[in-house]
Amino acid sequence: MGQLRQILFKFYFRAERLLTPGLRNAQYAYRETLKEKLSADTLWLDIGCGRRLFPDWMPGGQAEQDALQQKLRTRFFQSSNRQHGS
Repeated sequence: MGQLRQILFKFYFRAERLLTPGLRNAQYAYRETLKEKLSADTLWLDIGCGRRLFPDWMPGGQAEQDALQQKLRTRFFQSSNRQHGS
């Protein structure tokens, strides 16, 4: 992530807390739902870009994604430029 982008994200999150205290992004609810519902018995079919579950601005997003994917027995996804099964 570029330095300017990091600065702008930092500004945005500070301004957000001042302008809309208590506002919660839907991505956090999505992450919590996945953490609650996914198990070793889950078969995951992702028909989309298949690259990231959570946006890069979400603190700990990549680590959470890695942890959730480790829980899955099988994961299939298709993107516009590649097909995988793992």
